[in-house]
Amino acid sequence: MTLASAATFLSCSTIGKQIDAYYPEECKTHAYMQNELPFYISRRFHNKSPVRMAIIPFASPVNVAGSSDEMPGLGMDLVRQLHGEFLRSGEVPIVEIFNRKDWPGKKEDFYSGNYGALRMARDADYDLVMVGNINPMNGLDNLSVETRIMEAESGISIWYGQSTIDSPRDLHNELKSDIWLEKRRPDRLPIKTMTNKLARCIADGVMNAETVPEEQYNGSILPSSPWAWW
Repeated sequence: MTLASAATFLSCSTIGKQIDAYYPEECKTHAYMQNELPFYISRRFHNKSPVRMAIIPFASPVNVAGSSDEMPGLGMDLVRQLHGEFLRSGEVPIVEIFNRKDWPGKKEDFYSGNYGALRMARDADYDLVMVGNINPMNGLDNLSVETRIMEAESGISIWYGQSTIDSPRDLHNELKSDIWLEKRRPDRLPIKTMTNKLARCIADGVMNAETVPEEQYNGSILPSSPWAWW
């Protein structure tokens, strides 16, 4: 590699990284009801109690719903990632994915008391239960989910919020293809990366009760141009 070609490669690589940095994936959580989960557990249960929380696979739009264990769908994928985040945190002694994925009226139940979820959690001797609903997708670069954590026995809501992730990966690809850094790939979907980051975002919101102000939550998160450096 000649000095000139090496310099060109490094320059292109730098520009590519700047595009990625200038248009980052952004995840925001807006809490409608917030109680920091570790604090709530410490106040509600005896010290070192084996508190058990069930995560019920999230309801999701038909086009991203699962059809089998081999094709679990977006709701189960997100719950598996979220399960891992809770286990890594160590803040909830026992966290398990509930073994029933669906039942009649599950989606509607999320907005009308969650009686089915609460009943099944109580019957299985869980202390807490987490439910969620994945909202219809506005595009392949946006994912939004509502989550709620409740006491199984009383039905009291501990946490209720909405987390949204916007991925500019398609924009990254378009900008980089414009300057010949990579080929245009509209078929390359960022769903897996978005799911991983969204799970971390939800867990952080629940554990730390850090929220985004309403005016910022509804605003744009992307700057106007990545070329401000030049």
